[in-house]
Amino acid sequence: MINPKKTSRKDLSLYHFFGMLMGVCIHTSTNISIPLPSIVWKQLVGQRLNIDDIQEFDDGIVTELQ
Repeated sequence: MINPKKTSRKDLSLYHFFGMLMGVCIHTSTNISIPLPSIVWKQLVGQRLNIDDIQEFDDGIVTELQ
């Protein structure tokens, strides 16, 4: 899972690599299976999140909100 709090040099280089990998796949029309949780996927494609998306990612947050 992508964690915005991970900002070490190693983490940033992994994010960079992941971005390059995605770019190459788009450029070459290559499909790869990346199991992203719906909370990430919906943000990438501009869809609205719902409580189920948040619960899939972190059940503790939903418990605190209720």
